[in-house]
Amino acid sequence: MAPDILEDVQARLESDFGFKTKGAWMQQGRCPSCKKRELFTRRDNPWVVRCGRSNRCGYEIDVKDEYRDLFESWSNSISADRARPERLSRRLYDL
Repeated sequence: MAPDILEDVQARLESDFGFKTKGAWMQQGRCPSCKKRELFTRRDNPWVVRCGRSNRCGYEIDVKDEYRDLFESWSNSISADRARPERLSRRLYDL
């Protein structure tokens, strides 16, 4: 995962699920299915988020499916911004 995308994914996971970082892991996120603070994922490689209650809950998401906007092609996002030149210029300036 690219470093800029990794930072965005980590920020969204912390915001959406309330993760706490402990070493190489993001832990104690609130599971949307069972409402327990049992979600976890690897901090450096957060491709899959799982509930620790695998026998009772089994909640699991693929980060790439959950946050599709972060993984879309940059060229696709630029072509979508052509209708709004001020947004396109901001995105190009941020490079």
